[in-house]
Amino acid sequence: MFDLAYFQNFREYTNTYKHHNIALKWFRDSSERAGLSEMMFSNTAVAEVSQIDRPKGMQYQFDESIKHPWCWQEMVAQLDDESMRVVVEGPGDAANRSRGLTRCMIQQSDVYDHKRHFAARDSNEHLKVWNFVLVRDDGNMVALHPNFSNTKVSCQFGGPISDHELPRTGRGGTSGRVVLDDEPVRPGACLLDPRLRDEFQNHLLPDYASRLRSSPPCLVHL
Repeated sequence: MFDLAYFQNFREYTNTYKHHNIALKWFRDSSERAGLSEMMFSNTAVAEVSQIDRPKGMQYQFDESIKHPWCWQEMVAQLDDESMRVVVEGPGDAANRSRGLTRCMIQQSDVYDHKRHFAARDSNEHLKVWNFVLVRDDGNMVALHPNFSNTKVSCQFGGPISDHELPRTGRGGTSGRVVLDDEPVRPGACLLDPRLRDEFQNHLLPDYASRLRSSPPCLVHL
């Protein structure tokens, strides 16, 4: 189990906040190609994410010859203090709070993904939103959807939600005025701590390679 103190003291940062959205895209696309609806992450092993290439707009592709490390614990550790507490322990008073997180998976929701349909309007696939789903020791879950273009992390507490409504003009179309963002926005947004962005850019990034050689990131012993 990973309690609040573990995340508060976490310092093995390997990348910036954008990397969590890239990881979501990579694991989502890989899972869909394999016909999966969810994939569980290791609590101890570091996952590999292929390097993304975003030439313009919402289009992207992956270079599978270049890999970067990623682990779910780093994603939680980069949340601001209050967001981290709510994600790890849950809302409410101390008597009803969880002791910590036990595991993380990426999971397909039952929510229509308008952004991806808009980007691939010629596709006949029915695309759904995917989220990182964290499980607390009390069995409750919280879904996180990190953004690429800013430090906002969309957050959904409790069980899965459903949204089968399509735009009036069809998949990828509109029902009126549309505001495009990089990813779906859900209630209860959490924010990544901007102080960590500065720390990574000014201190951790120059020492990144040597730290990886001497100490693999997120090697957690339960």
